[in-house]
Amino acid sequence: MSQNSIILPTTGTVSGLQQTQNMNNALDTLNTLASGASAPSSPEAGQLWHDTTNNLLKLRSLDNTTWISIAAVDETNYQILPSIGGGSATISSVATTDLGSVPQTNLTVTGTTTITSFGTSMKAG
Repeated sequence: MSQNSIILPTTGTVSGLQQTQNMNNALDTLNTLASGASAPSSPEAGQLWHDTTNNLLKLRSLDNTTWISIAAVDETNYQILPSIGGGSATISSVATTDLGSVPQTNLTVTGTTTITSFGTSMKAG
C-alpha cells in the first residue's frame, strides 16, 4: 500500500538511482490503487483509491471535488461487491421494510415504526 506521487520530477538534477526510486514508488502507488486509511493528499479526477478504513473502492469525481464509492471490498471472503442501482431514495419504516423494493443504492429510512425485517428481495452487495 502506498500513496506516493505519480508525477516524476522534471527540474533539477536527479541521480539515476533516485529517478528509479521515484518511478518504482509511482508504479507501486498505481499498482495498489493508492490504498490507505485516508484519501490521497493530491487526488486527480478519475483516480481510484482503495479506502482501507471502510473497505471501499472509490473513484474521484470528474470535477475533482469528491470521492464516489463504486464497490465494497469484502476482505473476509475476498470479494468485490459493486454498488447496485444508484442514486438516493427515502423509504418509510414498516414492520417489514423491504430495502430491495427500490433500485436506489443509498436509502434513508424515515418514520418511527419498529422494523423487524428488511425483506428478502435485496440482492447481495
